[in-house]
Amino acid sequence: QSTIEGNIRARQLTNEAISLDPRYAEAYRSLALATVVDIWLGLSKNHRGSLQKCIELYEKALALDDSFALAHSGLGYALMMARRYDEAVAKMQHALELEPNTADIVYTYANFLIYTGKGEEAISFFKNAMRLNPKPPNVYLRHLAVALRDTGRYDEAVAHLNRCIEREPRDIMSFVVLASTYGMAGRDKEGRTAAAEVLRINPNFSLEKLEQIHPYKDLPERTRYFAALRRVGLK
Repeated sequence: QSTIEGNIRARQLTNEAISLDPRYAEAYRSLALATVVDIWLGLSKNHRGSLQKCIELYEKALALDDSFALAHSGLGYALMMARRYDEAVAKMQHALELEPNTADIVYTYANFLIYTGKGEEAISFFKNAMRLNPKPPNVYLRHLAVALRDTGRYDEAVAHLNRCIEREPRDIMSFVVLASTYGMAGRDKEGRTAAAEVLRINPNFSLEKLEQIHPYKDLPERTRYFAALRRVGLK
């Protein structure tokens, strides 16, 4: 789930799994994933510290099982969040070599393509991930919407985001992406409605904090995204 409540519960379960079996690599990978989601949801009080902890958890998983492709992929994502792009892509490509037909690995690589300015290529990888997992979680649909938005396909992006919100009405990041999509499309009234939902779910939402963690490599793309969010009233 893409909700604050869901991620808190995920963290509890992964900590229980580690206490039951401290050599279970998947548990460390799951805790690392929950940690990076904490950053995105604004639950982390120190995003740099949380990101370093996330990297260490993935490294722990790989120390237990170096053939664990999902941990290589997740570590690549965390390195991307740390803006260590060359290391990130090497890890993600290694994961793809190990398991080219694992949906989450294909999806994670598509994220890297988004944030390094390769939106059209990202769309192709997202669609492949959804072919491999025909019941995709919200994060697949949301990030496909980001790629569609960044390539100017606003109506398609909105359709995917509305599907996310229908599934999980408290999916705050889908409302953030929806607000930005409407802002970029010049549909300010609808954008302000989406922005109001962001603040309803989390009254302490901070655009400044989101801007600090966002891994866009391309400065003009980053600037366009945050300008759209400010345009519809987030700050």
